[in-house]
Order: sequence, then C-alpha cells, then structure tokens
Amino acid sequence: GIVYPTLTLLEELGYVSVNAADEGGRKRYSITAAGTEFLTANRDTADAMMARMNGGVDGAGPRGGRPPQVVRALENLKLAMRMRLSSREPMTDAQAHAFAAVLDSAAQQLERI
Repeated sequence: GIVYPTLTLLEELGYVSVNAADEGGRKRYSITAAGTEFLTANRDTADAMMARMNGGVDGAGPRGGRPPQVVRALENLKLAMRMRLSSREPMTDAQAHAFAAVLDSAAQQLERI
C-alpha cells in the first residue's frame, strides 16, 4: 500500500520520471538528475536505510522485529503526513490545530494499549 504513493511522491518531487508502460501495462520509473543529486547528498541516510532493510548490523532483521501490520500502518501515516504537508497550500491555523489534534489523539490512544 505504500509503493505507488511513494513513487507518485518521488515523481512530484522531480526525483523520478515515468516512462511508457511496457507490454504488461507496468510503468517504468527512472531516477532523474535531481533524484541522483538528492541521493548523493543523502548517501549516509540511504546507506543506513538499506542496511536496516537487509537485516542491519546486528542481524535483527528489517524493522527490528516489529509486526508487519504495525510497520505498514507507520509507513502509511508517515506518507499521509508528508503528502499533506508538502502537496497543498500552507495550512491555516485551524488546519494546523486539527492536524496536531489528530496526532495527539493517536499518541494518547497508543499510550493506553
């Protein structure tokens, strides 16, 4: 549930471009010059992320043993926040308060589990 929204975000940011669909109807994505530049500038972070995905230095595996449904939900939340904060006009004061209230409510609910 996060691959295609992430690819869309990367395209909107100018880090990838979409090529024509192949015979199977799948789109092909290519990194742009801006994407390569961003990756180069953030090489340490990218390397650390790849190490985590490949089991990390301690071999604990991706995501440190978190249940997959929790990992999925966290990634969906992060993507939703990034897209809301970057893809629209600046939030009004009321929208910012509502945004913060949603996050505060989620934090309080998690503390009760």
